[in-house]
Order: sequence, then structure tokens, then C-alpha cells
Amino acid sequence: MDSTVIVVLILIIVVGIVGGTLKITHTEVTLDTPGLLERWRRFWKQQ
Repeated sequence: MDSTVIVVLILIIVVGIVGGTLKITHTEVTLDTPGLLERWRRFWKQQ
């Protein structure tokens, strides 16, 4: 019974870390999208 509880806790921790990392990455990509659009606009204006 003890070993099962430990395994479950480890799984929860791993899932939490992976989920947190994915959220951070997704947020960075979402926040950077306006910057990318702005760069494209500047690039097209130069042409």
C-alpha cells in the first residue's frame, strides 16, 4: 500500500512539472505572436 501511494505522488509531481513547463512555453509563444506580426509589418513596409 505504501509503495502505491509513493508511485502516485511521483506521477502527480511529474505531471505537474511537465504541465507547468508546457503552459509556460505556450504562454511565451502566445505573448510573442504580436511581436512577430509587428516584425512582419515593418519588413513589408521596407519593401
